[in-house]
Amino acid sequence: MDAGRNSQQPRNRNTALLRKLSAAVNGHAATATFACGGSVPIVDGSAGLGNALGSAAVCLPVKIRCDAPLMDDDVSITFPRPANEECFNERLNALLNNCQPATFGLGGRDVMDEGYRKASKLDPSQFSSNFHPHDCGILDSIQQVLFPSTVRGGLQLGIGPQGIRAELYKLNIYSGPSGKFLPHVDTPRGPTQFGSLVVCLPCQHQGGTLRVKHRGQTIDYNWAHDSPCSIQWAAFYSDCEHEVFEVTADHRVTLTYNLYSRQFDGLERAVHVPHQLPLYDIARDILLEPSFMQQGGLIGFFCHHQYAHAHQSGRKSLPHAFKGVDLAVYSVFRSLRLPVGIHPVVKNRSGSMGGISMKQLLRDNVDVTVQDHVEFLMDELRIQEEECGDGSDYYDEEEDDCTTIVGKGLHGPTFDNSFDEDDREPVSAVWPHEKVPRIVWMNDPSHKEFAHAGLAYGNEAELKYRFSAAAIIVIVTPASARIPAHSTGGALSTGRPPVEAYSRNTMMFDLTSDTEDEDQASPMT
Repeated sequence: MDAGRNSQQPRNRNTALLRKLSAAVNGHAATATFACGGSVPIVDGSAGLGNALGSAAVCLPVKIRCDAPLMDDDVSITFPRPANEECFNERLNALLNNCQPATFGLGGRDVMDEGYRKASKLDPSQFSSNFHPHDCGILDSIQQVLFPSTVRGGLQLGIGPQGIRAELYKLNIYSGPSGKFLPHVDTPRGPTQFGSLVVCLPCQHQGGTLRVKHRGQTIDYNWAHDSPCSIQWAAFYSDCEHEVFEVTADHRVTLTYNLYSRQFDGLERAVHVPHQLPLYDIARDILLEPSFMQQGGLIGFFCHHQYAHAHQSGRKSLPHAFKGVDLAVYSVFRSLRLPVGIHPVVKNRSGSMGGISMKQLLRDNVDVTVQDHVEFLMDELRIQEEECGDGSDYYDEEEDDCTTIVGKGLHGPTFDNSFDEDDREPVSAVWPHEKVPRIVWMNDPSHKEFAHAGLAYGNEAELKYRFSAAAIIVIVTPASARIPAHSTGGALSTGRPPVEAYSRNTMMFDLTSDTEDEDQASPMT
């Protein structure tokens, strides 16, 4: 009996290892930091500017001046309320009177609905301030938590050093007893925007908690209890849902900033390195298993966060704009010296992403007594592929589940004005792509962008649209090439194996790109 169970272990090993990798990646996504916040004490600068700013974690009183040409009055106010200030409330009311009702974006237009959002706002052109989040260390904190660089030593195996830029967007005032903003997701103001920053000025108020949500996780920022004596702030990724609970009394005054990524080529300091991540040890141990993908293979990870991968500036920002689990996956496998690429993926003719889905991988009710579950699925797809040929001359439904439609590198949307109505291909050759068999997917896609449109002519013209999901695709080299003959389980091979070492399912993937952008993310080569 024991011998029977032991004989099944090698056969089931591939499935178990891939399930472990999937759990590690999705577990990282579930617990990954998506928001951060803090407090900066207000200090009196009367003793001298140098003494007041001796520490990066302090801030001088914040001055706001409204001086736009169309303003009713010139208004200047200081937060927090100065000790000898007798007309602070009058100044605050004057500031409020110069504001306009705040709108929100819906369907590409600005909408004003006080049932959904009740607040006042000033645009950056209507006021000036002596405050900048860089001066008191807020941007440094955000970069370390939400937007770290990943460089391993001097080998540049991860993502190079980068920085962030904060652009002032609005001054907002939520007033009691009914100021609020119901749950929403911010509209990105550019393809390199990765997040938002909200700075709460020291002004007495009650209520107005900021709640941020991402993938079932929730963080609340309640600034009312500390509002009179310090700067409070919170930063979060652009694809996070957030809301402002009702302000029950007084005024909640905030400065909001859009956060953008930018890369610095000359820097060498790294915030963290890939081998410090828990995912690194798990991935390395799996790759050191001789039974894992013995002939090599392809593993796919759909990006957990949203990126403008189909827009020019967005394409050029990847992989440097990666965040959270996407940053971890890309940098870990690249540091393990596997070919890694970033590619758009569209649904195939059967309406799936092809290959082996996460649902198939995690399926429990399978017979694994004869063969490893993943190997069994691979064989099934391999048989379909051999029976169907390349699928270029005829349509066969069995080929659909076998292949994934993968774009050749990141490129912009395409349009085909001569799309054949009888052609069942999801995209035409105008959208550069390959049909790639047997990718094992570690998760499901969650974000898509417009990729391709075709004008089909029949009884009447019809536009057909396709959308792509950004994916990180890793080529797993054969066990004989990735594990040194003298290895005792400590390290992977440092060199890349010759082309003939790859099995057909990796060799057929043309990893070159036909796009015109020279600075796009490197394809798998």
